[in-house]
Amino acid sequence: AYLVEPLVKLLHQRTRIPRLWVIAGIYLVIIAILLAIPVSAIPPIVGQVTILIENFPSYIYKLGVFVQQLQKPIVITEDIIIPVNALPLDQAFLSLSSNLLNMVQGFGGQTISIFSNVVSASVTTIGWVLLILFLSFYLVKDYENLFTSMLKLAPEEYHGDLIQLSKEMSLLWNAFLRGQLVLCLVVGSIVFFVAVTLGLPSALL
Repeated sequence: AYLVEPLVKLLHQRTRIPRLWVIAGIYLVIIAILLAIPVSAIPPIVGQVTILIENFPSYIYKLGVFVQQLQKPIVITEDIIIPVNALPLDQAFLSLSSNLLNMVQGFGGQTISIFSNVVSASVTTIGWVLLILFLSFYLVKDYENLFTSMLKLAPEEYHGDLIQLSKEMSLLWNAFLRGQLVLCLVVGSIVFFVAVTLGLPSALL
């Protein structure tokens, strides 16, 4: 509601379209985006998971070859020597590879359980998303009436302070939420494009 309200106010003032129609249009766009994300993202993610599982044995083998190569200390300078050969890397590799292989092998037998868990989580998520959209729609639509009703609960001499406080809180919340969304988008994009540039398998995953 905090994120949508400034956009609603801006479009309503510039286009003179009724506020309710502006809100309905914005929420239709939000719903379309929420539907488009899983539809476009799930197929490539499933494909990359399949490739990851198929290539897993070769990754374990390459990791084993790398561990075998660490039979001597890493010399950075005469004074800086990393004694990796003294670490129990062989034991760690055997334990790690055994656990990972068991996990991957067990994945096939747990397909039905995993599928039911995914379906349950998806239904729960869809329910929460619908509830959030429903509540935020009415918060944006009636926030002025709600705020006026809340304001009447306080003594009249505090109304000015409460209005000023609400404006400052709105500015802070808007800045915080926008900052978090921008941060997620920037970090995710940088990691994805660097992974693609480096040729990292399953970059999207």
